[in-house]
Formats: sequence, structure tokens, C-alpha cells
Amino acid sequence: MAKVTQVQEVNVDQLRPYEKNTKIHSEEQVEKLCRSISEFGFISPILIDSDMNVITGHGRLMAAKKIGMRTVPCLFIEGLSESQRRAYILADNRLSEYSEWDMELVAAEMNDLQLEAADLDFLEFQFEEPEEPEDLPGDEPEAKGKAWNTRGARCDMKLNITARQKNGHWYTSLHAISKDGKTLEEIKNDKKCERQLVGELVEYIEKAMGRNLAGNGWAMITTGRRRHRVGYHFATEVCRKAAKRLAIPFYDGAISCGNANRLKPALAIEKRPEEKNLILFDDIITTGTTAARTIELLESEGYTVITIIGIRNQ
Repeated sequence: MAKVTQVQEVNVDQLRPYEKNTKIHSEEQVEKLCRSISEFGFISPILIDSDMNVITGHGRLMAAKKIGMRTVPCLFIEGLSESQRRAYILADNRLSEYSEWDMELVAAEMNDLQLEAADLDFLEFQFEEPEEPEDLPGDEPEAKGKAWNTRGARCDMKLNITARQKNGHWYTSLHAISKDGKTLEEIKNDKKCERQLVGELVEYIEKAMGRNLAGNGWAMITTGRRRHRVGYHFATEVCRKAAKRLAIPFYDGAISCGNANRLKPALAIEKRPEEKNLILFDDIITTGTTAARTIELLESEGYTVITIIGIRNQ
């Protein structure tokens, strides 16, 4: 029976990865392991034998080397024959694949942890967004289904102006999610919340940038719609009304999105603003990917972009 004999820090150059390790560690996975180590530390030790052969932890070792760690914590294992060691490496890699995620609990955990400002975006959980019919034109918004409700996020709509960096870009948010208040879906369908955000957005821009926007080549846009391309759209209406009060142009539909994938949006510029300074507004930021890709697309075309978010859902 194998057992742990000691735990100690070992120089990474002394460790010998198993050359026949059947588990492939992609560059993307190693990068995520780097993010995890940076966020939480090197918590899970590498299992090795007395000859410094790695039994488990090949991916973590690759990440440690990539971020420049000289030593890593290791558990020394004794009592395994050569064939048992090789078999255990295979079994350890395989057995983890038999577990499944309870996505409702994952969503609840992510929501609670994001309230504590934990940065877990690199995990890239993908929550199901059910197929929904397009909204019909009309003065009042139609309910948009359960996609946001699955996260259970709420916002009390109390002003909480914060500047944060996401995906390499800075943005300012006016509100943050909270344990009380309306769900994000309810907010996106509430005319009172729309009017509140319009007022707050205008006030923030006027105080931060002055009232001379119209004479300095500024315009307002929002991110491309992933869904609900017809009918009422919360962020669009906030932009339209705020831009009118600020006396600057709003380019409705300036950015299009050819799919509904939150993490890999297919974006294109449909209407090119004449103004080279743009205020990009989006109602809610979760992964931040759509906003980041929009900024990068616009900057590649020579635009200067500042980003303002209604509610920070992270």
C-alpha cells in the first residue's frame, strides 16, 4: 500500500515529468493554471516518488515553470512499484472525467463569490441560455426568458460607481449586484430602471467630462445584440435617451453580433461613427468579453473608446 512519506519544497528543475503521460495539457489550460496559482497560490502539491518522477501534477508543474517559480510543494510517495506508478498516473487522469457539474449550484456559487470580488472569469463556465423568441415591436418590453434568472443575481439599484479592469480594459460601472433588490432580468424590463440609468449616466458623463461633448467629436454606441434583435432593447434605449440629453449622436446598431456566444462574440462594425471619440455603454457586464472585443474592434479602426456599464454582475 502506497503512502505519503514527506512534504517539502523541491526545485522544479529536479522534477522528472513522465514522458508517456497520456494527458495532454494545452497552452490554454496551462494559462488557466497560471491564473489559478496567481489568484490562490500553489495549494495542490505535486505527487512524486523518491527518484523525483512526477506522478500527478504535470500541468501544475508546467504552469509553475511558465510563471517563473523555482520550487513547488511536493508530496513524496513510496510503496508503488514501477507498473503501479504508471497505472496510477493513467487512473488518476481518467477518474476525474467521471464526475459532472451541478450547473445550478455552480451558478449560485459563482454569483456569491463574485459578490466578494473573486476573479473567476478564467474558469469560463458556460451557462445554458435557452432559445427564446424574438421580441415583438411595441412600447413596453417583453419578458426575455430565464437566461439571467439562472444566475439569481439581483441589484438594489443604489449608486455604486466603481472603476475596474477587465480583459485588459478599464471600465466604469454605476451599480453592482447585491443580495437584495430586483433580478437583472426584471431590471432589463423595467421602464423606471431605464429612466434611472439614463439620469445617472448623463449626470456621470457631465461631471466627469464636462458639458462640451457635442463640440469635441463624441458619440455614443452600445455593444452588438447577441439576441432580441427586434423590439425593445434596454441598453439601446438608455443610450438613445442619454445621448439626446447630452446633445451628442447615438449610432443605433453600430456594432452587430452574428451569434449568441457570450465568450466568443462574432462582432462587426455596421455603422461607422463620424466622431472618433466614443462612449461605449452596456447595461450589464458579466464576463466582459463582449465589451472587450468591441473596444478592440473599434480601436483597430482608430477610435478612442471609454466604457461605462450600468450594472457590474461579477
